[in-house]
Amino acid sequence: FARWDAAHYLNIAHSGYQADYQYAFFPGFPFLLSMFKPFGLLGSISLGLLANVVCHWGAVLSLKRIIKHALPNVNEELIQSLALLNPAFVFFTTLYSESLFSFLSWAGLALVVVDGNLLGCLFLGAASLTRSNGIFNAIPLALEMLCVLCVPLVSKRDRRLGMVTRLCVHVLAMLSCVLPSLMWQYHLTRSLCQHHNAPGDYVDICALPANGFHVLSTYSRIQALHWDVGWLRQWQWRQMPNFLLSFPVLVYSCWGIYKECAQGLRHVRLRVLPWMIHLLVTSVVCLFFAHVQISTRVIFSSCPFVYMIFLDLVGANPAQRDRIFVYFTLYAVLGTVLHTNHYPWT
Repeated sequence: FARWDAAHYLNIAHSGYQADYQYAFFPGFPFLLSMFKPFGLLGSISLGLLANVVCHWGAVLSLKRIIKHALPNVNEELIQSLALLNPAFVFFTTLYSESLFSFLSWAGLALVVVDGNLLGCLFLGAASLTRSNGIFNAIPLALEMLCVLCVPLVSKRDRRLGMVTRLCVHVLAMLSCVLPSLMWQYHLTRSLCQHHNAPGDYVDICALPANGFHVLSTYSRIQALHWDVGWLRQWQWRQMPNFLLSFPVLVYSCWGIYKECAQGLRHVRLRVLPWMIHLLVTSVVCLFFAHVQISTRVIFSSCPFVYMIFLDLVGANPAQRDRIFVYFTLYAVLGTVLHTNHYPWT
């Protein structure tokens, strides 16, 4: 339960941010683990796992609300099964931030998109402080806002009042996705580079780029320096096993997006479109910028549309159910074996 990133989260929770590479981990999940610090290391692990179980279940309930809003006729029990035993299963059941991030993101999105509730902004802001891709939650919100403008309401007066209220909530929700992430990047830049004097002291991280956006580039520099993250940096022959591990989710994602758009953009379902674009952007970032092996856990912990793809597959052809079940179960078992034995399933 303390493999790979989990060890970093525990170190940060118990000792704070002490090294530059630790700032690549957003503070949301370490803050949660720090609440269990008085119970010692084993207590932090045990209570952290319990918290993740609760968050995972909350994420499933929120995901059901999002999908039922977009696809009213889907089977709720099938959504629940797919979400609980997804291919990134091991990351939801160890000390990773996936469970917490999924819960915060999907609960916030459900509150804003389904209910028009301002409370969702708090959840989305917390999600942006939990993982860097929390900022992508602004994508479906922006597109959903456009969809709100396209859907006629009962009367002109109701339409005007309803639109103003929902647009205000959506705008505040988008700011909640973006501002906490920018504040964290500003904070880590100040923490690492404010007293940057010695030539060899964080020189690769704190050197000012020509465009002057050094405050917003510090996080990227940490990722590039310590994890070799960047445009096509992972496209190497030695990374082929990681590409193969991520191949199914990326192929299913591309196929689902193609199928949705195959009949032309005019026929794309309005309530599905925001989630489709969200998945498209996330997949592109995972494939071309990030470590490709994180594609499975990032997509399944953040993109409701990937679950809609599998729901459509089962609905169109029930024989697909067995194939999907094999994929989900195989990855849940294989991922657990690889991850806990320190093989590269991170």
